[in-house]
Amino acid sequence: MTKSIYLNKKRRFLCFILSLLMFFSCFSSTAVLTSAASKTPAGAYAAVKKAYGEKFKLSSKNRIKNKAVIFGVRIKGNVSSYYAASKLSKGSKKEHAIFICKASESSKVSTIKSALKKWKENEMGSLNNYLNSDGKKLFKNMKIGVIGDYVYMVMLDVSKNTKAVKAIKKTLG
Repeated sequence: MTKSIYLNKKRRFLCFILSLLMFFSCFSSTAVLTSAASKTPAGAYAAVKKAYGEKFKLSSKNRIKNKAVIFGVRIKGNVSSYYAASKLSKGSKKEHAIFICKASESSKVSTIKSALKKWKENEMGSLNNYLNSDGKKLFKNMKIGVIGDYVYMVMLDVSKNTKAVKAIKKTLG
């Protein structure tokens, strides 16, 4: 009789340990899946939007989709996935924009970065008479950077766009 009581306690204890292991492994696998899913251009955009909070200038209606060339970057052949949004504020004569993409190959990263820099120079030249002083600061302080196979261009505020760059690096880095 005492041996069966001992075995029942042992079984209960093992079942308890097994259920705890299953419970905690469930949480750790969802955390891995969540972090892997957010390591995308759209995930980086969401992180930037969260970092700026209510002061964020772009909405989903400002998203740019299904274009052959975005901000001077030829999408087909160069980019495997991207998120782009832009808004020209006519009243304040400023443009806010974000472009985050994953290069289709590592060798395409420099091509994409060069295209963004060239676009910046062309736009600054053509919009120079139209933009107000804040609009010119936006272009001047635009950040173009690379994290692995990802290339980003951020033009959201007149400061150095540090919130946006930090959020992108945290998400994609």
